[in-house]
Amino acid sequence: PHAFDLNLLPCILTMAEAALNEDFINDLDALGESSDEETDTKPAPIASKAEPSSSVAPDGHTLFDDVAQLRRGRAYITHMQAVEAALETEEDEEEWTGAAEADPVYQLVVACNQYVSAIEAETDKVFRFVAEQYAVKFPELESLVPKALDYARTVRVIKNNMDLSRVQLNDILPSATVMVVSVTGSTTSGEPLKEEVLQECLKGCEEILGLDVDRRKLLSFVESRMMSLAPNTCALIGAQVAARLMAIAGGLQAMSRIPSSNLQLLGQDKAHTLSG
Repeated sequence: PHAFDLNLLPCILTMAEAALNEDFINDLDALGESSDEETDTKPAPIASKAEPSSSVAPDGHTLFDDVAQLRRGRAYITHMQAVEAALETEEDEEEWTGAAEADPVYQLVVACNQYVSAIEAETDKVFRFVAEQYAVKFPELESLVPKALDYARTVRVIKNNMDLSRVQLNDILPSATVMVVSVTGSTTSGEPLKEEVLQECLKGCEEILGLDVDRRKLLSFVESRMMSLAPNTCALIGAQVAARLMAIAGGLQAMSRIPSSNLQLLGQDKAHTLSG
């Protein structure tokens, strides 16, 4: 037998210890991988479904009744009834002897101006609603027909028709615009609307046109009464602008106390535009 060199014993022990440690580490790694595989095979917890918002319809479009609310208000209905009744009766020729601000006609005129501003804001809101919904059918139409009234009349005629050559628009739009709308509509990337969405758009169009009718009634009443309230001002700038100025100034007497050099500043506030 060969003689064993005792001097090699420390080296052999060191090598054996290193091999043992390596095997132990490999076993731990294998155990960890097995644990990960078991974890991955466990079914993932089921996420709870969010409840749909009650203000959004199932197909995702906003309900029309949530957008157009002005004409359904009790105060608005009462005011329009008073204006319609006043338009049907002749103006009272008896001169008001009290303060101008206490005159019922004066108060009604001021309220008319406030509602005209509200109608303009409501018209813009409903127009945005209709344009967003109808963009699925004809996305280019808003840029071709930017005015709310013309847009509403156009949508009411086109509806879901994809062949615009069969749609009569000459009574609504200028000839040049009709040609552009017809050509663009024939090549549009839009798709027909669902029936319920189309009905929402048509209701919005009718609302825009109805708001315009109410607005014209209010302005007609204002013009018919302002001549008796402020005849000199009406002679200079017209009844409609005179009524707007009076409403912005805070009354007839308040407007009369404003220096002439400051009157032009009343029209700078965008919230009280003088455009009719």
